[in-house]
Amino acid sequence: MKSYVIHGPKDLRIDEKEERSLANDEVRLGLAYGGICGELW
Repeated sequence: MKSYVIHGPKDLRIDEKEERSLANDEVRLGLAYGGICGELW
C-alpha cells in the first residue's frame, strides 16, 4: 500500500508499506486529494 511519510523538513515522500491489521480503535483512510498549508519554500 502507498503511504505518505514525512522524513524531515521539506521531505515528504510516497513510500510503499506492508498493509497491516487494524486495532479496534484505528481506521484506514483513503486519500483522493491532498494539500499542504504553511510557509512557502
